[in-house]
Amino acid sequence: DDTAYSVAIDSAEGLFPDSAPSGGAFLRKYDASGNDLWTRQYGIAAYSVVTGNSDSVYVVGVTPGSFPGQLSSGDYDAFVRKYDPRNPTKISIGSINPEPSTFRQPYSIPFVVTPLPDDGRTPTGTVTVSDGTESCSATVTAATCNLTSSSAGPKTITATYSGDATFAASSASTFHAVIPASTSLAIGIISPELSRVGESYTVHYSVTSTVGTPDGNVVVSDGWGGACAAAVADGACALTSTAPGSLPITAVYSGSSNFFGSDGTASHYVLPAGYFAPTTIVGTAPDPSFVNEPYAVTVTVSFYYGTPTGTVTVVEGKNSCVITLVAGVGSCFLTSTTLGVTSIGITYSGDSYFLSSSNTLDHTVTPRPPSNVTAIKTATTKEKTTTYSANITWTGNVLNPADFLVRRYTNGGTGCTLDPTFATVNLQDGKTSYTDSKATADTCAYAVAATKASVASAFVLSNRLE
Repeated sequence: DDTAYSVAIDSAEGLFPDSAPSGGAFLRKYDASGNDLWTRQYGIAAYSVVTGNSDSVYVVGVTPGSFPGQLSSGDYDAFVRKYDPRNPTKISIGSINPEPSTFRQPYSIPFVVTPLPDDGRTPTGTVTVSDGTESCSATVTAATCNLTSSSAGPKTITATYSGDATFAASSASTFHAVIPASTSLAIGIISPELSRVGESYTVHYSVTSTVGTPDGNVVVSDGWGGACAAAVADGACALTSTAPGSLPITAVYSGSSNFFGSDGTASHYVLPAGYFAPTTIVGTAPDPSFVNEPYAVTVTVSFYYGTPTGTVTVVEGKNSCVITLVAGVGSCFLTSTTLGVTSIGITYSGDSYFLSSSNTLDHTVTPRPPSNVTAIKTATTKEKTTTYSANITWTGNVLNPADFLVRRYTNGGTGCTLDPTFATVNLQDGKTSYTDSKATADTCAYAVAATKASVASAFVLSNRLE
């Protein structure tokens, strides 16, 4: 039979009998209705139990052994033990998601707080989860909280239940891996675009991540022994190559404790010492252009690698203009004053890496076609004879000295077609009107074109007359 030596009552009328059955002492708590809430067994004999501040329970007794963390000083040692009067609890940590997580990626820690023994009641209060540096908190009923670790590496995750008026605090731990974040390295501008053996050139790079700015260093190499190194934050380093040709430029980010490494590639052309690269120059212009009117000449200067800089001189007869290349391309305007086929010369000046070059471009200059062609036909009847005539007018261009050709169209029942019996009429000195005194009832339209030195433009049809 058990023997109770002492009893105490807390503020909630909870009852604490202190007993010493054969083989050891125990402390048991009952609620005001006599329900057994929890039991603690310890030592060999307990002689007194009292409640203190905050309803803490103190037990005095003796034991022949020792308690954890305590040393025995003889056959029997007296002890004083303090107990939390609240019901004990157990907190359990579920499966962390994701597992592993990535640096600066939030992860969810599920938890459950249950009373011991589990009598169906639900503890209240707050659970705090920590990785040793960062923490998050949530209510017991929320059952999860999201944590973001501020560094990569193995983490000890500790969930601590704070307790409430009825249930005691408890904690549990588990392990979680936070792996470094991925990165991306891109090689940007290499300046200058061309270099020579023994000359320094700058390789620009960037290392990025979706979760912040990586730290650490980048090493850039040319595949032939040339290399340079700089911090990620520097964004560039100067490299000097000792081999000519198209070199494979590789930039390698070695990573850090929080970021995985990455790399990128590009190419750079290195000329032999003292060597200048040949260039190819080509030009284009609208063909034909109109006499005495400006038109654009566009040129492109190129090489297999790099972009030539400098100027291009464009010459047509006594006319010329100068282009300053941008990205190897440029334009300037010429005004041709002579009708016919002309030759445009284009000459590249060269720069510190590229040789000069030249080319020619054939170009045709014509008068501007007439516009606003109109035709008014009249019919005069005399002695039962009807005579037709038409007054044709158009707009010329004083900047385009030219003859004008007028042609008649008739409708022979199959549509409006050129009248083969109607001769071409040359109108000198830039006249812009003509009267056709031999028009017929079938005359349906007229065409006018400008011409000079046997160079003809497209015809412009008048309005139909029928």
